[in-house]
Amino acid sequence: MGGTFMIIFWILVIVVIYFGIRWAIKSGDSHGFKQAESALDVLKRRYASGEIDREQYLSMKQDVEN
Repeated sequence: MGGTFMIIFWILVIVVIYFGIRWAIKSGDSHGFKQAESALDVLKRRYASGEIDREQYLSMKQDVEN
């Protein structure tokens, strides 16, 4: 009887590890493991949020592209 519970225990441990790794890989896309934004993406976001005006946007965009 003890051997059966030990087998079930280890199967559960393996299953938990498997699903933990799968969850970590999937959630990694949105938590710190994502690719860094490009400078142009940051610039577009700042312009869209009103943090910078059109003149600043165009000037900075030209700097980034060159």
